[in-house]
Amino acid sequence: MDPNRLLWDENQNKNQMLAITVDRSGDSASLSLKKVPIPTPKNGQVLIKVDFAPIHPCDAKFSSEQSPQACSINSIPGIEGSGTVVSSNKTLKGWYLIGKKVSFMQLNPNLSGSWAEYVVCDARSVVPVTKNFDFFQGTLLMYNPIFSFMLIEQITIGKHYSIILTGAASAIGKIMVKYCFQAGLSIICVVNNKNEKSELKKLRVNYILRTDKNSFGEKLRNAARDTKPTCAFDIFGGEIAKMLLFELENRGILYLLSNFSLKPLGDIQADQFIFKGKQICGLDIRRYYNKITNVRKWLAISQIASQENLFKANISDIVSMSKYEHALKRAKEIPSSDIVLLRIDSDPFKNEFSLKSEADLENSQIKSKQGLILFKMINAESPIVAKLLGELPSFKYDYEPNDDIKVQEEQLRIMENSNMYRGQWADNKPHGVGIMYYSDGSLYEGYWQFGERMGKGRFINFEGSWYEGMWENDKYNGEGMLSTSDGHVYEGTFKNNTIIWGLAAYPNKCIYKGEFQNWKKHGKGVFTWPHLKWIYEGYFEDNKLKGEGKWTFDDGCTFEGIFDGLTGIGTMLYPDKTAVKGGIAVVDEKVIFIHPGGYKKIGSWDEDEFQEWIENYQKSQSDSRESTSD
Repeated sequence: MDPNRLLWDENQNKNQMLAITVDRSGDSASLSLKKVPIPTPKNGQVLIKVDFAPIHPCDAKFSSEQSPQACSINSIPGIEGSGTVVSSNKTLKGWYLIGKKVSFMQLNPNLSGSWAEYVVCDARSVVPVTKNFDFFQGTLLMYNPIFSFMLIEQITIGKHYSIILTGAASAIGKIMVKYCFQAGLSIICVVNNKNEKSELKKLRVNYILRTDKNSFGEKLRNAARDTKPTCAFDIFGGEIAKMLLFELENRGILYLLSNFSLKPLGDIQADQFIFKGKQICGLDIRRYYNKITNVRKWLAISQIASQENLFKANISDIVSMSKYEHALKRAKEIPSSDIVLLRIDSDPFKNEFSLKSEADLENSQIKSKQGLILFKMINAESPIVAKLLGELPSFKYDYEPNDDIKVQEEQLRIMENSNMYRGQWADNKPHGVGIMYYSDGSLYEGYWQFGERMGKGRFINFEGSWYEGMWENDKYNGEGMLSTSDGHVYEGTFKNNTIIWGLAAYPNKCIYKGEFQNWKKHGKGVFTWPHLKWIYEGYFEDNKLKGEGKWTFDDGCTFEGIFDGLTGIGTMLYPDKTAVKGGIAVVDEKVIFIHPGGYKKIGSWDEDEFQEWIENYQKSQSDSRESTSD
């Protein structure tokens, strides 16, 4: 077999491809989608037909007008991606890779990036995508994990027990936080703002410092005094890097990973190096990857596959390359640890299938339901649904319909409303088990009864909401679970597409369990504020507290009375079984208890978190309480 064979037709493609290019003019840079020549692999290189390419922070920085000096004329961004090797040039590994789905990382500065239909890579920077990774996660197999291995190696070699990490809310940052937790290392996380701090709180980090706070320097000194860091990894440069160096222990080392500030380190005194033995060192993933052996690369990829929870990335959006401006905008809006994927090819299965009609689809090699669903979603421009299908467990067909209707066996049909149905039929209508691909990109898989969803089923809306549970008369009816695109989750009993009893989890982490009416809390229920450790048990009306109720606070006090919204009249019960009658009000998550004589108990807050009671009614007014022990 010719090792230089091609899996594509050069004449048909006319040696041109679509690519997102960075065009430089003077001191400014801009992006554009244009046709450029298809690159030709040289010795030791392979040509890859690209399917997906992620937008990493370094990619966004490369294509930004803020750093035009990084952009050469007509250069193509993109540091990694996935696709199929279609050609090689005089390399044994390249010959082996031809026809295989691969993940690649563009480490050669003389070659263009992955935001194009084709890319040339050095064969040593390409690895096959194994069955351990799904179709999309294989795109993120290399850059973030390998970068993390580079940092972990420095920690291991230097025997560091405490580190400082900037950019800690990024995908690489979260990998490092999880690693430090597993290895028992102390870590000081540095982030840019409140949103990034909130993201890291989910990982139970002890020290999270915000650079946008005036108190950053002081909090950094205090945290360093507690943990005694000997190593720091920095992406900011400038004054931040200088401050990190100062807070390291003697003989500590500062690793510079990037310079997002585009500023020098400043006036660092020589005594930091001469008398305190500190060091500054630059780390570059290209040099690191090129120097490690093939055996170590194989071991690294194996470790990535075996530790999915550590290295798995969160894919936020999948956007067509033609909509790259929207993709870049989304990359700036989402959390820094999330990834936007560019879909380079309109048909990622093109190298495996040539499907032009219903008959082609029916007779194709895509035999599994999940494969068919994925194919339909990608071709129907529904990346959100495709992403959810990759995240949700496979639907279980364990419902037994209560009818004896004879059904026609599984077949594929295009419906009159342009929806596509694959499944069982009766009386020329969907009946039994089947999957409906809706024309707007939504999807239903489950059980049917004469054209209506009936029994157990799962519906995924093209906007990102999904419901799984029981259906009747084509509506949610019975036990089920609904997850909305804005972060609400409802689980319980549904009637005619609304929940009437059950549990609701809200985006702010609060939880309600009880009765509902028109999606609002209505009737008897229990509402919990986990971050405050408050619990309200009682009655609701139109989403508000209304009527008899009991509110329990984190200090053990309980207020019982009649509520109207966040105010109430009743009795405050203390842990020592004494009570004080009065009123209560909650304003901006501040509790104010008012005794008829005017005394108050008020809590203090900082950065949206409860701190302590600063006026304690129990201590100052104990003589006015009425004993409840009688």
